[in-house]
Amino acid sequence: MHGKGSFFWAETGNRYDGTFDHGAMSGKGKYTCSDGDSYEGDFVNGVRHGKGLYKWANGDTFTGDFKDDLEHG
Repeated sequence: MHGKGSFFWAETGNRYDGTFDHGAMSGKGKYTCSDGDSYEGDFVNGVRHGKGLYKWANGDTFTGDFKDDLEHG
């Protein structure tokens, strides 16, 4: 996968809409979990890395930096 597109994981019900680079989520995108949580922002080599917004299903949010798939800062 390379360029813009979508991917749906049938086994988990999770979905990614955004850009891919050689099969990995990279660039801007939105990852939505089957439990209602979501992340919209930057990805590098398949993980959250850069600026983004994480929304939990309960309504809580985190806006800021992510590094190596974790909230940072």
